[in-house]
Amino acid sequence: MIKATWNRMKYAAAGAGLAAAAVLTATATAQSGAAGAFTELMQRDYLSRDIVYFSQGLELDEGQRMIIESLYEDYRDEFEQGWQDVQDRLNNLNEELQNAGEDQIMDIVLRPLEEWRSEKDRLKEQFEQNVQVILNSEQLDRWPAFQRMIFREKNLHDGRLAGENVNLFHVLNELRLSDRVRSEIDPVVEEYDKALDRALRRRIAVTHDLHNHAFSSLRQRDRSPETDLLRREVDRRVEVRDVNDQYRDKIAEALPSDSAEEFRSRALEIGYPRVHRPLPVTRLFRQALELDDLEDEARAALTEAQASWTEELRSLNTNLIETTRSHEPRSIRNQIDMVAARQRGESVDRITDPTRDLIQQRNERAEHYLSLVRDQLTEEQFNQLPASRSVMRQTAAGSRDRGAGRGEVRDGGRGEGRGRGEGRGR
Repeated sequence: MIKATWNRMKYAAAGAGLAAAAVLTATATAQSGAAGAFTELMQRDYLSRDIVYFSQGLELDEGQRMIIESLYEDYRDEFEQGWQDVQDRLNNLNEELQNAGEDQIMDIVLRPLEEWRSEKDRLKEQFEQNVQVILNSEQLDRWPAFQRMIFREKNLHDGRLAGENVNLFHVLNELRLSDRVRSEIDPVVEEYDKALDRALRRRIAVTHDLHNHAFSSLRQRDRSPETDLLRREVDRRVEVRDVNDQYRDKIAEALPSDSAEEFRSRALEIGYPRVHRPLPVTRLFRQALELDDLEDEARAALTEAQASWTEELRSLNTNLIETTRSHEPRSIRNQIDMVAARQRGESVDRITDPTRDLIQQRNERAEHYLSLVRDQLTEEQFNQLPASRSVMRQTAAGSRDRGAGRGEVRDGGRGEGRGRGEGRGR
């Protein structure tokens, strides 16, 4: 649909017999905000599935839910009709364009879209006001918190940085905490709710500025990239990520010890999956220690090695997260600068990724501990472990990667230099 609407604009401009269509295409190609601006115009602010958020977040009764479903149908129908009217206007601009001066072309082509932006906002506000009319006083008191929740649900997922799009409310829900614990952590959770909402709205505001810039650039036939706005967007993404990282630790500190580590680990797995994904050697330790026929000497050696690996892995991952936090924003800014340089006929070098060396270092330590596990097991015992199959697959992949000169070996890969039968051999 985006392509179809874009084509309508080009055909309308081309109908004037001027270069406007070519300018429209070239300018939009240079502007990364243009695609987002047009996508936003075509999408309803509320979707039918959002009725569930209204029902649960505001604790609607059955009668209220039925009314809101009806209100939503009206909102949806008005939106669809309004967007269809925009497309019809674009299809019928030829006559107006034929009588326009060249400096008026872009104004004529963009006017239906800009008017629709205002109408789209009005429809959203009207729907929200209609919903509030049917709420009781207690539900109206919950409206600000509900607005933060639904804004978060609809926008937080659109992250580019590790840790940016993790939703700590979802992580807390996975823990199935008691009402008593929930009540105890409510103050810090409310702090997180408001801090995240502020940071997220600042990020979205820059996104809207990018969209405004895209329309302005089209009108002015300005092909220069929106470098400053894009760099500001990166800063706002860092703010969202930092709120998540800060309150991951704050909420963990407020939780009972038996829940705190689970919460922190799960939040890190979701927020930093490249760092905190489960490693095969970690599973190998656990499965090896569960073997019924494991000798006492081997069990003691594996227990000691497992503790050493756990501590070493914690240190490696902490370093990797800090490096990721530093590198990712720099990498995105570097990409922005590279695009801007190309527009000027210049060049900017791509910065290197320091996390690759750290991952390689972690892989090598994983290989070392894998060898320790195999040294304490017979070949038969090792092959019984479910994790051994994934280890051997990644061993082969890691060997091929190193042989081909590729930088990153998959976590847990063994590499070459040890055969399957070179365990304890008892």
